[in-house]
Amino acid sequence: MRKIKKWLITSGLLGVVITLSGCVRRLDDGSPDPNGLIYRFLVNPLGSFLTYMADNWGLGFGWAIIVLTVIIRCILMPLMINQSRKSMFQSEKTAILEATN
Repeated sequence: MRKIKKWLITSGLLGVVITLSGCVRRLDDGSPDPNGLIYRFLVNPLGSFLTYMADNWGLGFGWAIIVLTVIIRCILMPLMINQSRKSMFQSEKTAILEATN
């Protein structure tokens, strides 16, 4: 059961990485196809936001990437805290079970 679960998690994560990597079809002129779902809703807005910060705020693209990373981390912070709490609770349960054996 653990091998199947591990295999499913690994293949699921690999699928997510491939899907969210921004792989898009290229048009004949070499530009990305703007009709792709991932490109339209993820890559294009993030690229526009990075360009806006780099050009209008006087930041270089390096600082714009750092600012965007901090914003995304702040958005994901509640999920990370929740996962950390669940992990601590699970490790406490595991320690209790190992102590009884």
